[in-house]
Amino acid sequence: CLRALANGFAEAPLKCYQDETREKELPTHPLQKLIKRPNELMGEDEWWKFLITYAGTGGNGYGKIVLTNGGEPGELWPYHDLVMWPVPAGRKWVDHYAYSVDGNAYNAERIETKEVLHIKWAIDPEQPWRGMSPLVPVGREVDTDNELTRYLKVLLQNDAAPRTMVMTPPGVMLTAKQIEDAKREFMVSFGGANKGLPAFINGGADIKRMSLDMNELAFDALRGVPEARIAAAYGVPAIVAGLNIGLARTPYSNFEEARKMFTEQTLVPMWKAVASEVQQSLVPLFRQPCYVDFDLSGVRALTENTNTVATWVINAWDKGLLTRDAALARLGEAAVGGEEGEQY
Repeated sequence: CLRALANGFAEAPLKCYQDETREKELPTHPLQKLIKRPNELMGEDEWWKFLITYAGTGGNGYGKIVLTNGGEPGELWPYHDLVMWPVPAGRKWVDHYAYSVDGNAYNAERIETKEVLHIKWAIDPEQPWRGMSPLVPVGREVDTDNELTRYLKVLLQNDAAPRTMVMTPPGVMLTAKQIEDAKREFMVSFGGANKGLPAFINGGADIKRMSLDMNELAFDALRGVPEARIAAAYGVPAIVAGLNIGLARTPYSNFEEARKMFTEQTLVPMWKAVASEVQQSLVPLFRQPCYVDFDLSGVRALTENTNTVATWVINAWDKGLLTRDAALARLGEAAVGGEEGEQY
């Protein structure tokens, strides 16, 4: 699930614009350059994969902002929840952040709030200044699922119940030696390479199977339950994550439909939330203002939507239902002026 989220999120680049209309891009803005190369070891794709993986694992992804001598951000470094955390004080949700390479609060370095880009996966209701991992709400249920899986493993490895029982007719008593000889003969005849051979037992004895087979243990169903829980918590269709439960029981007609749903319902809100946090935390640190947003025009799962809208707009304009400038606006293009009802 994390792989699908990180790879999917990195598909859309973050861009700087002059204002919220997004009509004019600012490719030379210092923030745009910073996002393209956050630090000496990473490019934009890898940076986002780090941040989304950290947020999805521990609930929080932190970007440590390294300021230049001029006071503007010069580098961004990703950190996770085990080495960095917000510190509340009084009525302030976040007074500062603490950083410790070993997670020890006693020797933690103080980092000011303006030097941290904080991405939360979900809000922890008990600590609203921190994010919460999607695994926390389902943790107890998944633990129970894991215990069932472990129980089955032990049951299969060290089954205390005999798998097969040979029942003698009433009134027939075998000596200990006869029992051991019969067991040995039975194992030689039907064990090892002879598994599956038909058995013929004389003397009126009866054979009964006592152990459960895989269908009776519902092994496949039990294995699929924790997969489904975790995929739902991350908002990733199981088939997109490549999980067996998704391949076997997907409600979607095909992979592309699942991928489209995943992009629209999970990735798009994430892009919006992260862009908002960048706007709030990073943009004010630059002297040149800008508006940031993720460019979704190249996201493959949304291309079909774009083409459908474009076809509808062109047809509406051609039939006189939309003016030229109204059609251009719906296509995300700037108006060119002219008479309101002109058709070009």
